[in-house]
Amino acid sequence: MILAIDTATRSAGLAIFDPEREVVLAEHVWRSHINHTVELTPNLHGMLVTQKLTTANLSGIVVVRGPGSFTSLRIGMSIGKALAYAHEIDIVAIPTPDVIAHAHRSRDLPLWAILEAGRGRVVAARYPVDGPESSEADYQITTLVELAEQINEPALFSGEIDSAGIRQLKDTLGPSAVLASPANRVRRPAHLAEAGWLKLKDGHADNAATLAPIYLHRPGS
Repeated sequence: MILAIDTATRSAGLAIFDPEREVVLAEHVWRSHINHTVELTPNLHGMLVTQKLTTANLSGIVVVRGPGSFTSLRIGMSIGKALAYAHEIDIVAIPTPDVIAHAHRSRDLPLWAILEAGRGRVVAARYPVDGPESSEADYQITTLVELAEQINEPALFSGEIDSAGIRQLKDTLGPSAVLASPANRVRRPAHLAEAGWLKLKDGHADNAATLAPIYLHRPGS
């Protein structure tokens, strides 16, 4: 069983994926009250109990690597690494924007994956229709208004975008801004589990001892 843990932002989630049957057994997504330490363990315990599993049944761990909140990222990664050590199983970390992009692999427009960064800012990562995945060097800390002003093509936007953000994008880009539906904008841990499993089955596990989150800082902030 593959356990996926996402505590990168307020949008938190867990999923259990059965790689032998290629089935998502359980998934839980919630809007965190910035208290991931208190919320994560009970939610994980409840999900395992519901599926009549224990952590001893796990064969791999997938966590988000960031960008995201400094504290919340460390909580999810620490629990994931502890489980990997305790059960001597592989762990792999997936960049947070890649989880959003994984949900939109079948698309005909470039994708901008958006994460909340606090104080009106966002982390934005661009994924072309055909081409390599976005990399850490390509991530931007910006605002939606600043981001929209640099875009000169129709694009799909997904991730942590509320109604005010939608208006900002539409006001600047008009019909060139295509917004994923609210349900499809949710960063689902099932997608994290699937993306991690693809890497694990290809032998791309991370070193739990050296695995560290991705943190971004806007120049001058």
